[in-house]
Amino acid sequence: GAAKLAARARQRLDAGQPLEALHLVEIALNAAPGERTALEVKRDASALLLEQSGGQNLSETMWLRSEIAECEAALG
Repeated sequence: GAAKLAARARQRLDAGQPLEALHLVEIALNAAPGERTALEVKRDASALLLEQSGGQNLSETMWLRSEIAECEAALG
């Protein structure tokens, strides 16, 4: 289920693979939009990608910030 996918996504993120984590999280959130762990992983993976990007691409930076804000709003 969605919770198991979210747990696998957290493992990917912890292994330094934020893109792979996001792929798994998107599947989990499509199945269960409010799955808390998936939202947390999505937020954390987006934050890591934002950090790694160095702010070089404005479109990417704004998109990642938007994703982070969306997750934080959903988490409450």
